[in-house]
Amino acid sequence: MLLSLENENVPQFYKYFLENIALESVGFLNYAIPIVQVIVGISILLGLLTIPSILVCLFMHINFILSGNMNLISLVLYTSAFSLLLGRNYIYLFSLDQHLGLPQPLNDIIRRTNSQSNSG
Repeated sequence: MLLSLENENVPQFYKYFLENIALESVGFLNYAIPIVQVIVGISILLGLLTIPSILVCLFMHINFILSGNMNLISLVLYTSAFSLLLGRNYIYLFSLDQHLGLPQPLNDIIRRTNSQSNSG
C-alpha cells in the first residue's frame, strides 16, 4: 500500500483514500479483503448470488487498478467479469440462482423497462 502512494500513476483522490482511510484500518483490511475474495470467488463459481458477486468483483478490480497495479491478469479478470454482466441472459443458465429460484435482478429490471416502453 505504501508503494502505491509513491506511484505516479495513482490518482490523487485514491492516494488520499489510501493515506486517510486504508492505512488507518490496515489490520482489518488485511483479513477482510482475502476473506471477501474467497467468498466472491466461490459464489461466482457456484453461480450463487451471481450479480452481487460480480459487482463486488468489479469493485475490487477497480480498486486494484486505481492503486497502480495494472497488469494483464487484472485486465483479463475485469474484462471477464464485465462480459458476464453483458451476457446476463446466459449467466443464470447453469447457476444455483436459477435452481434455487432466487430473483434475477437484471432480467427483472429489463423486463419491466420493456413492458413500460411497449405499453406507453
